[in-house]
Amino acid sequence: PNASTLYNKTEQELTSIRTATASQLNNAASQIGFFFITLPTLSSASQTLLQKCHEFYNLPENDKMEISDSKSSMRRGYNAPYKSQGGSCAAKPGVDPPDPKETLLFGSEPVLSNNGKEVIVTSPMHGPNLWPQSQLLPHQWKQDVQQAWAVLLDAARILTKAFALALGEEEGIFDKALQYPASNLLFLRYDAALLAQDSNIGCGAHTDCGFLTLLLQEPNSAPLQVQRGALRAGSLRSSGAHFVDETAWINAPSEEEGAVLVNLGDMMSRWTNGRYRSTVHRVLLEKGGTKKRHSVACFANPAYYTEVSCLKSCCAPSVGMPEARYESITAGKYISDRLGLMYEPPPPHDDDCNV
Repeated sequence: PNASTLYNKTEQELTSIRTATASQLNNAASQIGFFFITLPTLSSASQTLLQKCHEFYNLPENDKMEISDSKSSMRRGYNAPYKSQGGSCAAKPGVDPPDPKETLLFGSEPVLSNNGKEVIVTSPMHGPNLWPQSQLLPHQWKQDVQQAWAVLLDAARILTKAFALALGEEEGIFDKALQYPASNLLFLRYDAALLAQDSNIGCGAHTDCGFLTLLLQEPNSAPLQVQRGALRAGSLRSSGAHFVDETAWINAPSEEEGAVLVNLGDMMSRWTNGRYRSTVHRVLLEKGGTKKRHSVACFANPAYYTEVSCLKSCCAPSVGMPEARYESITAGKYISDRLGLMYEPPPPHDDDCNV
């Protein structure tokens, strides 16, 4: 519900609204795996990030290459089209054409702010970013990106409380997991002029391997397509795109003003024992089209050493639930295995900042 409709409501009415919203969320997560959310701060943050995305991609190629991801040990930074396979979602690499897109990747940094205090976070997925030179872009470009990114992560935290209610879990079940998340922010630009011959695929069919994805799109942009009725989430080393039904693609609307598209990743599906869906999706471009597609994806993933084991509400002995299908695993190991990275076991625990 819109926040403005909640004023002057009784506690009983608010409880009823929360329950109804949780029911809608549960249906969307279990049947589709994609849905829109609106929050008072999201519209402004979305507009800011899409504007910053345009401003970066308007830079000359040489300036963008100054922060090439080849200069980052964490593969953060800019990736030009076809420069590597790192940003491709081709279902069958080496057979399907790579994605005709540029990417700029940022990740969680080790020094964070928490209630006005600096917190040092130690994890293999917290590290330095490559930022464009400040003189190349509008004033406070980096700070504007960071602030808007923080708004998206706050929205993800709010959303997890709604998920907890929808699942029948305690409201704060995901709080620690997203206190210092291993998040990524990805700026994307797709160019139909770079499409391979006989292809109109901007981003190949795939599932997201993480927890939650918040996707910012421009109105009337090239469509993101979702598999209708897709039940399969990715396996440990698979994107889940091996079971694509080419007759079952539907366009996800991009015209929902002020709304952000959310989809669930394979980790969420695993955490809920398959109760919630990680759905196969792709980007389709118009062959011969001249308008470039700009979008921004925020991947809200749990802290690296978060334990991901079947939630009590999603497996036996809960009524109507199957036995747990998956072994317990840390979020970091799951992501590392999926991305082909080396997993680093937790260091000796000495404080709460080793996440």
